[in-house]
Amino acid sequence: MRRNLSLAALACIAVGTSSVAEADNEIAVLATGACPTRDAVVAALAEAMPDATIVGDAAAIAADGETIVVVSDDGPTYRAVVRGVVRTLVDESNRCQERARKLAVVTALALEPPRVARQSADALDTVTCPVPPPRSPLEVRLETGGLISYGVHKHSQLLPIGGTARVSLARGPLGLAVGVAASQLSVLSSGATVHRFPFDVAVQLRHAWRGVVASLELGPSFVVQREKDGHESTLRQELDLRASGQVALRLSGRLGVFAALTTTYTPTPPTLLATTERMPSWWHALGAGVVIQIQ
Repeated sequence: MRRNLSLAALACIAVGTSSVAEADNEIAVLATGACPTRDAVVAALAEAMPDATIVGDAAAIAADGETIVVVSDDGPTYRAVVRGVVRTLVDESNRCQERARKLAVVTALALEPPRVARQSADALDTVTCPVPPPRSPLEVRLETGGLISYGVHKHSQLLPIGGTARVSLARGPLGLAVGVAASQLSVLSSGATVHRFPFDVAVQLRHAWRGVVASLELGPSFVVQREKDGHESTLRQELDLRASGQVALRLSGRLGVFAALTTTYTPTPPTLLATTERMPSWWHALGAGVVIQIQ
């Protein structure tokens, strides 16, 4: 197994290095001791560096040649001197052939270090990793203001006046809004007073541009209606479909103003007090107020 590893290392050196002959280098091997012998070192060098010229006399090499002196003390260590650098190796088992192969590896690495061919930028494959778009932050807004509604009751105009409060959560163009409102109106024909309390949930579609946010809302609205005529009081409920359009303007910091137009449709409007007269099916409301950007 050790022999295979050494041969593999020699093969890598032979492939990864420039040819010694290209530089017209000659190598002289001088050996002292019997393990390894000079002949064993020369054979290993010939296998590791097949293009090298190995001479028998150091005095016979050219001026640009390299002299490798292999020194062995026949003990647990042996040394190699390459270009004036001493390398000491340990081998307590005195495996002479293995020593020769290791010396050849050390010599080849010292004379011609491996060079890795660099590929040009055009030859490299370009892998493009898609970068996910940044996630929009979650916006939380509180809206509060006044509203005035409009509905037609037979030949009379009903104008409830009240207030509203809403909380909206939005990320990017989509949002969710929850609101509650309260309004009061007087029916002149009967002298009754009607209080309406709508609770609504809506999906928002929003678009922001330079501090201006325009939004459309659509969703159900559950209305509790309290009617009072003298000492009589009645509670009624209805389920509406609500659509709204709003424009909000950020003034400074977290504060802004808004204006909204809302339309509500009631499929089965309740009757008014103990009469058979029904409340309007369509309500239109105009609201305006303050926006507080919580997050």
